[in-house]
Amino acid sequence: MPSKQQLASEVIFVEQELLQETVGSQDQVLAAYGGFNHITFLSTGGISVHPVTIAPERIQLLNDHFMLFYTGIKRTAANVAATYVNDLDTRKRQLRIVKDLVDEALSILNGTGEIDGFGELLHEAWLAKRSLSASVSNSHVDDIYELARSARRARRQTHRSGWRGIHAAFCTAVQPTACENRAKQSDSGSLPFRGRR
Repeated sequence: MPSKQQLASEVIFVEQELLQETVGSQDQVLAAYGGFNHITFLSTGGISVHPVTIAPERIQLLNDHFMLFYTGIKRTAANVAATYVNDLDTRKRQLRIVKDLVDEALSILNGTGEIDGFGELLHEAWLAKRSLSASVSNSHVDDIYELARSARRARRQTHRSGWRGIHAAFCTAVQPTACENRAKQSDSGSLPFRGRR
């Protein structure tokens, strides 16, 4: 059986080299390793993965604060990435913002204070990622986001890569039904989020 590192490397090779798709490597590493990890992509081309130990009560808080929404959007990550990957030199600021948020996010997850700060960081990361290209989001996803914000489920991660768009919303002190009702207004299905250590 291949190791997690081998599995991630093989999938990255297939997608990026054999299929020549314009995709990153983070989703492949996330899928191969599973769980909560601090992943660093090294300038040498290597990948460093360190498990993040989070107290069970903090994981429960995350579970209580996240919901997933199906946007119904069909697209591939490669098509979206192709709209900005060749011009990354002009977008270094956005990428640096996202990178710089990691340590702060880990401090919140491993701390004892309010978890809402994690949602604030996700919102900042989303704004930076959204500014990479007009293809990262669209009016339908923006509408779902605004509906979630108006229900005080105000922090958004991103609709994930792949053929189906998934919108992950971070809830701040609100009953899940409030956001679910907002999702129904936009014809988006919703599911609870369940992270594991």
